[in-house]
Amino acid sequence: MTVAEVQDILEELEASGDVTEEAMRALNMHLTAVAQFENSGEGEKVARHMEGFMLLLDQQFDNDLITQQAYELLKADAEDLYRQWK
Repeated sequence: MTVAEVQDILEELEASGDVTEEAMRALNMHLTAVAQFENSGEGEKVARHMEGFMLLLDQQFDNDLITQQAYELLKADAEDLYRQWK
C-alpha cells in the first residue's frame, strides 16, 4: 500500500458520494504531506503522520463527512501504511 493508492481510493470514494468535498480536501491535503515523507523514505515521519491521518478520519466520520463504508476502508488502508512504515 502506498499513499498514492490511498489517494486514488479517496478520489473514487468522493466520486461515489461516500466522501464530501470538504473531507476530500482535508484528507487529501494530509496525504500529500505524507507522500513527501514516503518518497524520501522517512518511515518514522510517515508513521507519525499516518497516526494524524487516522485521527482526522475519526473526526471526519464523527462529523458525518464520510460514510461508514468509506471510513472503514480508509482506516484499514491507513493502518496498513502505518504498520508498513513503523
